[in-house]
Amino acid sequence: MAIALIASSTAGNSDDSAGSTITATFGADIPAGSLLVASVTFSQAGTPSVSDGASQNWTKAVTKYDSTNTQTICIFYFYNTVILDTAGKKLVTFTLSPGEAFRRINLAAFSGVQTTSDPLDKTSSGSQSYTAGTDGIKTDTNPTPTTDGQLFYCDVFMSSAQHAPMAAGTDFSALTAQPGGTQYNLQDEYYIQPTAAAHYGQWTNTSTEIYEVCLATFKATASTLTACSYVMV
Repeated sequence: MAIALIASSTAGNSDDSAGSTITATFGADIPAGSLLVASVTFSQAGTPSVSDGASQNWTKAVTKYDSTNTQTICIFYFYNTVILDTAGKKLVTFTLSPGEAFRRINLAAFSGVQTTSDPLDKTSSGSQSYTAGTDGIKTDTNPTPTTDGQLFYCDVFMSSAQHAPMAAGTDFSALTAQPGGTQYNLQDEYYIQPTAAAHYGQWTNTSTEIYEVCLATFKATASTLTACSYVMV
């Protein structure tokens, strides 16, 4: 079963004021067995956590802290979720200790991701002044997944100036931008790779600024073959 984005599942929220929580609600019902992912960012280097209305505590896959501009970006996930079919269950809460400013959260959900064990495979991140142009924003490394058909989920935060939303990198499809205007955007994107190969998490930008970027890859559900027996009559 190939991985697929669950239609209309994406959502996000942003708040520049200092606070200890921020929430977002999935835009669609999420079937049981799906992968839930969240991109989050906040000022300074506090301790973040993510949970949902079904009392599921998510796992942090990867994080990057920019000490120059004091901003952190992370990817959280929860695999093999229970069904999220009410507003309460679909509510996702991002909590910080201590509370911080410039909080953002983006959500997405995917079907076809491995459920029998943790599907997280590879991660990478980066933080620097990236060159303007196609795929000018990149993770520090280009990991090679261990299996075919994996989901690449990548997020980016621009922490040094105001900037219009960036375009998805080569092979990727853009998801959500928060706050969606021209100030300190958090954005996420995804790519379902047919055959395992080295690949950066990457974005296209129009100016040279300081960005933080994170990438996580997730394994697809393994294909199964059913053995057939034939009886000669």
